[in-house]
Amino acid sequence: MNRDSWTIILLRGAGRAQRQFALSARGARVLLWTLGVGGVFVACAAAFFVVDSGVRARALLLSRENDELKGRIAEIGTQVEDLGRRVAAYDEQNERLRREAGLVGIDAEVYDVGIGGPAPPYPGDGVLWPLGEAATGYDLDFLNRKLTLLEESSEETMEAIEVDRVRSDATPSIMPLHGVPSSGFGPRRVPVHGGSSNHRGVDIPGIPGQRIVATAAGEVVFTGRKQGLGVTVIIDHGQGFRTVYGHASRSLVQKGQRVDRRDVIALVGNTGTSTGYHVHYEVHVNGVAMDPTRYFLDSASF
Repeated sequence: MNRDSWTIILLRGAGRAQRQFALSARGARVLLWTLGVGGVFVACAAAFFVVDSGVRARALLLSRENDELKGRIAEIGTQVEDLGRRVAAYDEQNERLRREAGLVGIDAEVYDVGIGGPAPPYPGDGVLWPLGEAATGYDLDFLNRKLTLLEESSEETMEAIEVDRVRSDATPSIMPLHGVPSSGFGPRRVPVHGGSSNHRGVDIPGIPGQRIVATAAGEVVFTGRKQGLGVTVIIDHGQGFRTVYGHASRSLVQKGQRVDRRDVIALVGNTGTSTGYHVHYEVHVNGVAMDPTRYFLDSASF
């Protein structure tokens, strides 16, 4: 055999025919080079297929995650809108309560509750950026700050309302019994002994045994007889208010007893220095007798 040639023998199996090819050394080198290059190409193709399959799988996973993220952000956006509506309703209610409590409204600059500090970097024109501020968290942060401000305002409002309620409960605001005052507050002629004096309250005529009621909530600080006033009840209402009920036939309360507005405390009588059945009624503010008619906000006793 020529040493410059190669013989390639192909075996097809036992008992089968054999085929052989003779190649020159140069042809053999070309064949080996071709097979080598082909092998490298096949290996590269296989590697590309594996990498491409991985990239495609990763891309599919990212696409699914992106769709899920967009769905979640859309859900957050809906929640932000709902929270915004609730905050607006809360704001309207808070402003109404502040007006009722006699408080000024929240200053506009304070109400802006601006957010300080540098802004986050702009993410570009990616898929998620067009979804709006819900993706950045600005809306949620702003609404949370506004809710905190409204909560603080509500606490202040409720405190003011409570103070107003306490003062309202302590303020005499009704008549101690049905009737038209027969003698007013201030200088008058004394009906029994003659002469003049300063009348510290009003006299309201009644019938024997008619019920006399407390004109505000408070504590009974005196019940018994007083010179000139006969059977008398005195109530301390707090906030500087005291009321006096005189000429009763009898008292129905005890010293130290708590009473509410419209609670029956005594019955109309004619005790003490009196010319007929009536109640002598006084209102004192910080120790000074005031005209009781200034506090008759409601003419009905019951």
